Amino acid sequence: GLFPSDKYTVVDGVAVERLQSDIDQDKMTIALGELTQTRNNILLSCDWTQGLDAPLSDAQKQSWRVYRQALRDPENPVWPIPPS
Repeated sequence: GLFPSDKYTVVDGVAVERLQSDIDQDKMTIALGELTQTRNNILLSCDWTQGLDAPLSDAQKQSWRVYRQALRDPENPVWPIPPS
């Protein structure tokens, strides 16, 4: 159409320009969702490290626990380095 959907919305059949704060909020919501999905995928990929039958020492399992907790830390947007 004539109006880009990321900048305009339709109210009562009329195209109305969206507030920049609403556009920014939508972008933040999408980015947070993508970040959460990436984090969840990383957690899933190392779930096996916490199983009773995981071929890891207690110290290795603890290192993985610390790593997995760091992934869940909402105050830290930097991905931690996995244990070796």
